[in-house]
Amino acid sequence: MKSVVLSAALMMAAVCLSFGQAFDPSTPDGGMIAAIQKEGDAAKKQSMLEEFVKTYPDSKNAAWAWGQLQGSYLQAQQYDKAMEAGQKSLASDP
Repeated sequence: MKSVVLSAALMMAAVCLSFGQAFDPSTPDGGMIAAIQKEGDAAKKQSMLEEFVKTYPDSKNAAWAWGQLQGSYLQAQQYDKAMEAGQKSLASDP
């Protein structure tokens, strides 16, 4: 069962990460996304993404951020968080 859930999470992450996301860097949320994309340190990037979804939960870019978090959580083997992030990504952009 755990492998089925993990497989589903990986597929959702791949789908979320495969779509390009357009954003306006002149807006507050777009500026934060620009900074997130430039960040090279994975732990700092994860922290910035977590801050983004807390600060801008209704942003049109929230689904992108949740998808990025899902991939980060999967790499860190935080499977419960990865599943939650995947569900929130889908809920943000049905």
